[in-house]
Amino acid sequence: MNVAPWTVIGWIVVAILILSIIITPIALYVMTQRHRRWREQLDADWKAIQSDIQTGPKRSAGRFRL
Repeated sequence: MNVAPWTVIGWIVVAILILSIIITPIALYVMTQRHRRWREQLDADWKAIQSDIQTGPKRSAGRFRL
């Protein structure tokens, strides 16, 4: 079976396009979930820091031991 080289290259390009179409939404979902968890932790730490600024460092604030 004699196959032209551009046919092989074409199938490789098509395979890469199909894989990228499948992988891209999965990667975006994973990144947004990580960002959401990071943002929630950042907000919790920031609220604890602001509370300690107002009341004084009488209690532990999240990950920070003040």
